[in-house]
Amino acid sequence: CLSQNCSCVLRLLIIFFEGFMRILISALGLMVSSVGYAADWTPVFKSLEDGCTTNHAVFNSLSENLIQLKEVKDMTVVDVHPSAKKGNYAKTPQPYRNDMRPAIVRKLNVNEDFYKYNEVFIGLKNATAYGVPLLGFSEYTSGINGIYGHIIYFKTPNAQQLKRLKKIKFTEDKDMGFKGEIVKAKNGQYLLVCDSST
Repeated sequence: CLSQNCSCVLRLLIIFFEGFMRILISALGLMVSSVGYAADWTPVFKSLEDGCTTNHAVFNSLSENLIQLKEVKDMTVVDVHPSAKKGNYAKTPQPYRNDMRPAIVRKLNVNEDFYKYNEVFIGLKNATAYGVPLLGFSEYTSGINGIYGHIIYFKTPNAQQLKRLKKIKFTEDKDMGFKGEIVKAKNGQYLLVCDSST
């Protein structure tokens, strides 16, 4: 009788332990899947080095549903496409889509040349480019007078990362003269700016 009680207790402990392990493994799985890893956006932005071209699948998927121009009181106003405003980037390939936050419209604040324009900005989380953490990127346009371009926003780089950014070799577009550059904005932030205005 005593050995039978021990056997029952032992079976209950085994069942309890198996259940506990299943819960623990499930919880660890959820934690690992919710912790993002840093997607490398360098391949996406690499084409900007060559005359500010945007021939990458991610750029193409975003350009389709990023900026929406509206006519308001005889003015063209830059707005965010509804799907981008909701953070719906279904056409954007993984793993990049995981990094992207909902798009917003905000004033360009790079330097005096850009003060009157708006950009559609997408914040990025867990993303890097050229080995430097990213804040986000934007596309800007006036919609009417040929103003157009892209800006990549870097988090404050350390000395080694800054050297890496300054080593990027930008080439000029032979037909239009477009050429990207690393710029230090008036707020001290480092940007990759590709102005393709005509």
